[in-house]
Amino acid sequence: MINVSNGYTNAIFIAGYESNGDCQWARIYGSDNNYNSARDIDIDASDNLYITGEYAGSVSFDIQTLNSAGFRDVFLLKLSNMGAPLMAKSAGGSFVDHAEAVSVADDGSIYITGYFEDVSLFDSYQVTTNGCVSSDGFLAKYNASGVCQWVKGFG
Repeated sequence: MINVSNGYTNAIFIAGYESNGDCQWARIYGSDNNYNSARDIDIDASDNLYITGEYAGSVSFDIQTLNSAGFRDVFLLKLSNMGAPLMAKSAGGSFVDHAEAVSVADDGSIYITGYFEDVSLFDSYQVTTNGCVSSDGFLAKYNASGVCQWVKGFG
């Protein structure tokens, strides 16, 4: 049995299991604003895990603490196949930014999609809503090291 606790009531919980169902490892991450949500996960050819979702306030992924720029921001987390954090990224703006899915391509490129309100930053790339609705969708591409290559808004 593996016990994990961080004192938050709304936390991100990730666990790795053996094929026989035995738990190998578990991680739990929370934030001071008590809003954290993991939305999707994918695995690359080396069995590294890629998790995306959103958080409010700040959240520590052991190797890095992320601080939201606004109400809610998107996170991208990479874990080794044994659950060790390898990379943590944040993207967002002043309002709600929401991740829906993550996918890792054969070349190691990482794609995340979701929606954003107003203006959001993905590293040095900015995406802005069309102005006629409160939120638009986004698709962002990161390289294998977690550096944003581009982001496209749609809606």
